[in-house]
Amino acid sequence: MKVHLAIPYELLRERLEEVLRHRLCPEIYFDAQALEGCNDADLRACAEALREEGLTFSFHGPFMDLAPGALDSKIKEVTWDRFSETMRLASLVRPECVVFHVGYDPWRHGEYKELWIASSLEIWRPLFAKAEETGVRVALENVFDEGPHLIGEILTRAGNGWVGFCFDPAHHLLFSKVPLGDWLAALGERLVEVHVHDNHGQTDEHLPPGDGRVDFELLFSLLPHRDLLFTLEVHREEYVQRGLEGLMEMLQSWEATG
Repeated sequence: MKVHLAIPYELLRERLEEVLRHRLCPEIYFDAQALEGCNDADLRACAEALREEGLTFSFHGPFMDLAPGALDSKIKEVTWDRFSETMRLASLVRPECVVFHVGYDPWRHGEYKELWIASSLEIWRPLFAKAEETGVRVALENVFDEGPHLIGEILTRAGNGWVGFCFDPAHHLLFSKVPLGDWLAALGERLVEVHVHDNHGQTDEHLPPGDGRVDFELLFSLLPHRDLLFTLEVHREEYVQRGLEGLMEMLQSWEATG
């Protein structure tokens, strides 16, 4: 079991000494600007500094404005460029996992769902092949997904041993139309990472666990007892300590029942 904290790449570079001092294991988020400005040598130096302190790290790929299933070839080209550059950086420093958003939005894409899936497979298949080639695990995260079926189909049709599922229960609360247990029944065998944050069921607030309506007690009662990565995703600095303390308390209870 590993516990990471979501940190944007540029913030990690600015506050690396603080991250090392507090022994924080980052999930490093690369947006478009970070990808364009990332220097290979600087990234390697960050990774080496973390590893010298015995700290692990993971990646979160870009997602804003991207659409792996886009029918517009120009948008799809940009999506591929962003995703493949993320995997190139991953090949340099070998993070524990690289998370990508599936990007399917039933409100926008529902009328051409099958076309969207077929188009997205043209992104996922070579991306997953890159993951296998470099030996870096990839995980697909639920966001707007109303149920587990679309992610399950992508994993079945394009997945390999290096691809798994990242479950975000706060996104489930906001967007899913099926119970939490159905997600884990369908995708629990592929589960490799869990994103931990909370909300009140209306907006994606990224609060500390326990501050909203996510049923973490139910979640942890259903999680498989194996080596999983847990990433705290809070978006305000004042939430970090309380969020990590709450997550560690839940994990201790979960491990005691294993």
